[in-house]
Amino acid sequence: MKRPSTNTTVKNALGKEIRRLTKTSHWCRRQFSAAVAPLVDMLRYGSVEANEAALFSLLNLAVKDEVEVCGQ
Repeated sequence: MKRPSTNTTVKNALGKEIRRLTKTSHWCRRQFSAAVAPLVDMLRYGSVEANEAALFSLLNLAVKDEVEVCGQ
């Protein structure tokens, strides 16, 4: 089995951390809005683990803000 590169491992860890931070914090979602493009890149070129971390991070960034806007 091929061992993931350090770069891939770091990206996976960062994607998971962004997901965790954006899950409940409106402030963090605003701060990580610039991370959208790199997260989309992870979907294109990442491993399954990277794809999962990126997808859930993007969902957290998108859905929470939409709920807040629609709830006003």
